[in-house]
Amino acid sequence: MAWRLKVPTFHKPMRVCITHLRHAQRGGAERYLNYLAKGLCLRGHEVTVLCRTHGSPPHPNVKFETLRGLSLGSGFRHASFARASARYLSRYED
Repeated sequence: MAWRLKVPTFHKPMRVCITHLRHAQRGGAERYLNYLAKGLCLRGHEVTVLCRTHGSPPHPNVKFETLRGLSLGSGFRHASFARASARYLSRYED
């Protein structure tokens, strides 16, 4: 007998935002985020990926928001992306 994983069903679709500095097809974190975004979309949730650069979406319903900021070095780039992400997310506070 094969075991099947029982996935909980949600009554109301969620709006999920995934943030990552660089979305690509290769890399451990990027691959995990692609699987996560695709799985959430397949379950009917609305998924947005916030990033500075991105490749092709893992699912047709995954939306990308590209955040641009100053890139004067690694530390400043991360801080700029964090501030831009916070500004973007503050528009959707309920």
